[in-house]
Amino acid sequence: MTAAPKLIKWQQKACDVILGDIAKLQNKESASIGTIMVGPPGTGKTFCITEIVNNIRKQYPHLKVHLTATTGAAASRMSDGKTLASWLRLGSDAMKLDKDIHILSAARASNPQTIRETDVLIIDEVSMMSQRQFENLNKLCQDIRENPVDFGGMYIILIGDPMQLPPIPHDAGPGLHRNTTEFVPSLLERYYSGYNYIVADEMMRSKGDVELQRVLLQLISPDKIIRSEAVVTLRNMCYNGEMDMEAVIEFQKQMGPIILTTVKEGPYSVSGYNNAYRDNEDIQEIEILGAEKMHPDEDENLIKLLGGYKGLQREENEIEKRDCWSKDNKVRTNVPFMIRMNHKTPEGTQVYNGQLGNVLSYSSEKQEIKFQLLSTKEVVTIKRIEFKSEWYPQLGFVAYPLIEATAMTIHKAQGATIKSGIVFENRRSWTDPYCAHMLYTVFSRVERIQDIRIPSFIVSDILDHPLIDKKLAMIWKLPYMASYLRPHMI
Repeated sequence: MTAAPKLIKWQQKACDVILGDIAKLQNKESASIGTIMVGPPGTGKTFCITEIVNNIRKQYPHLKVHLTATTGAAASRMSDGKTLASWLRLGSDAMKLDKDIHILSAARASNPQTIRETDVLIIDEVSMMSQRQFENLNKLCQDIRENPVDFGGMYIILIGDPMQLPPIPHDAGPGLHRNTTEFVPSLLERYYSGYNYIVADEMMRSKGDVELQRVLLQLISPDKIIRSEAVVTLRNMCYNGEMDMEAVIEFQKQMGPIILTTVKEGPYSVSGYNNAYRDNEDIQEIEILGAEKMHPDEDENLIKLLGGYKGLQREENEIEKRDCWSKDNKVRTNVPFMIRMNHKTPEGTQVYNGQLGNVLSYSSEKQEIKFQLLSTKEVVTIKRIEFKSEWYPQLGFVAYPLIEATAMTIHKAQGATIKSGIVFENRRSWTDPYCAHMLYTVFSRVERIQDIRIPSFIVSDILDHPLIDKKLAMIWKLPYMASYLRPHMI
């Protein structure tokens, strides 16, 4: 019989505090609203929450516990996890949590019984949830459960790191990289009374590389001189020489790193790498019904819509269903692909938006794809499913839920461990106020500092930004940050 894994000190404290609260609630005693678990990446937060959930289900099997995350990629790394949107049963409307009137009416219309029945709600990667979204989620739960106490009486567990990627600015459009002049404050950038705060203070992922641990903590220092020293160290250890996109793709083919980028569209983006990869003569192709555009003899406006254009207006109750083709009726077998919708495969495996893998084969007779997940090496079957247009949710279409992913955005990698990565950006990105969060998030994905390569890395390009100074100074003043790791503690 396999022995239960031993929890380290902070994990045991978290387990004791949360189970203690659950016991009080079962005895009708006063307890905390919930627990907020914070700490640097790679400290075992997700592992800890898995152990806590196992204990709750073992001791209180009648309680309904739901594990969620702000992104599909994060949800895919949790046993029984789902996106917060899936738990809310609101689909794309869940992205409008910042609009309290809209989200409340949408929730009432969807009649989400799950919200009424949940006893313990867990949300991972909450650095990407804004304070406004968090407060509106509270209102939504109170309204649906018809209970005025916080979250309608559910016990809430939040996990995240205030130093990782912040929320996407409200109404700022698609993609991570924003031309914004201010940050949207994360819920972790405020101290909420009534909650337990547990700080993860032992870095496990990078425990074999003290230099990496030190640099990570220097990158988030409130002292800009210390941050500059970290950037110089990264440049000295990770600069791979000036490279163009073709050279980066060739480097990926030879060495196998994941290409990480800040943007989905435009130069040096996910779509840019996909297009460059398509031009490679070595790629083998197979005929396949794909996932991006309508068949050429369909309505021209629908073709434009499914290709990403926004020129079509339709009545809300009108739903179009079609079989869809890929952009050129071909899918490459040796190009990375990303799953673009949470769903269960015919084998019963739950897969998530953001999971990477490779197409192994396609059966025209069975109309199915054999797909190997990058994270687990498991081979699953991908069938065509019906889902909705991102921009026009009233328009339904049938397709394989896959999209080419030669590269992936950094926010998709948040929370994951990767073997190696290469970050190639036009230098403008490094002067963006998000730069500190991007570097910190990227280098926290690996076990060794040398596992990340950065072409086009010139120290003078990474400028101090007044928003970063202000943001970090504010975060470090929060009461719970007194226990947060610092370089001298490594």
